[in-house]
Amino acid sequence: MSQKNVKWLYEQLPELVEKKVIPTESVELIRSYYGPVNKNLGSRTMLMIFGIIGVILVGLGMILILAHNWEKLDRMTRTVIIVGKLLTAQIIAGAVIWLKKDQAVWTESASTFLMLIIGASIALIGQTYHIADDFSSFILTWMLLSIPLVYIMKVTTPALLYLIGITIWAISADSGVDKHFIWPLLGLTGFYYWQLLKRNRYGNPAVLLSWALTLCFYICFGKAFAIQLQSLSTVVYATLFAITYFIGLIWFDDSEKNWKKPFKTIGVAGCISVSFLFTTKNVWKSIGWGLDRTEMAEAFLLGSLMVVALLLIGIVMKKKRKRNILFGIAPVVVGFGLVLLYFDRSGINATVLMNAYVFFLSITLILRGVREGSLGVLNVGMLMVAAMMIMRFFDSNFSFVVRGLAFVVMGSCFLVTNWVMVRRKKEVAK
Repeated sequence: MSQKNVKWLYEQLPELVEKKVIPTESVELIRSYYGPVNKNLGSRTMLMIFGIIGVILVGLGMILILAHNWEKLDRMTRTVIIVGKLLTAQIIAGAVIWLKKDQAVWTESASTFLMLIIGASIALIGQTYHIADDFSSFILTWMLLSIPLVYIMKVTTPALLYLIGITIWAISADSGVDKHFIWPLLGLTGFYYWQLLKRNRYGNPAVLLSWALTLCFYICFGKAFAIQLQSLSTVVYATLFAITYFIGLIWFDDSEKNWKKPFKTIGVAGCISVSFLFTTKNVWKSIGWGLDRTEMAEAFLLGSLMVVALLLIGIVMKKKRKRNILFGIAPVVVGFGLVLLYFDRSGINATVLMNAYVFFLSITLILRGVREGSLGVLNVGMLMVAAMMIMRFFDSNFSFVVRGLAFVVMGSCFLVTNWVMVRRKKEVAK
């Protein structure tokens, strides 16, 4: 239970005891079970954020100050300044470990400052001694020298910066760099991330790292397999988004706040986006043209991901969450579309299938929003229907008659849905 809900419960206890809803003995049991409410949690979080921002600004300011008249200094003076600055940052970090190791504000700020100084020192030494190097090598060296801070000081901000840095390296790296080297680099944060999950998977550090890991994974995946993924790349991404969604649904769905569900949020957004992409005929035609040239490695990757997705669907159904499966079955529907595409390379049948799926998903969201009284869910469903209507209106692959019939059918569905909801409201009113 969140701190906010625990606080509300504690406020209700005196009234519940007074009205003899619960005995007095139960109050102490409840308080011992949930523990004390941390009233300073919000202020400490803000203090940490401002501390990190302040450290970043101080570090950047020092770099700018050193840049002034830097060219006029001789090499020895520059080296002494760089080494002195690096030693100062290390001494500060050491003092924090020795004196303030249990205070997150100090450890996060000191480690972030040291990480910035490490990067600045590498750049300044390279510039001073004219060491031939490129940007990607600089980023990689900086990140590898900074990752020990994550484990020595047990800090999250350098872990986030490390993931961002490795992602930038993956994007900027030459094609000659082994693409599979990306995964062990991202995995260097794995043990720290696992410790955060065991401590509290819905705590701010774990949630932020979950967001960063997921987003960085998708970016690096596109870089690593950009050459291998050709005709089935969109299908692979649809399956990956479904897997991400099911992981969030199975293991990270107990929080009441949506921003603390990164896997589920990214998975749903990805599945819906890719599904809309598959509602266009040109996408299916391009897949159909390249279907005969699909390489064995690409087909094996897609097949493996499909198996994982189906296993996760089975786990979700076993947990009796069947109504949530609809969002993640996009790759299954796409799979049926590939079967139809094999017999009809024009892609029209597969396109109709995906349009039917997206439309059914939209209507399901609208009905769920009305039934549960959730304005957010209702708005998402309405936006999906509106987006479909706009896409089909400008889709020149369909004739005016087909588009007209589609609009008539969708409009009729809206009228029927509205009529059903009005009748339900009248029955409730009676």
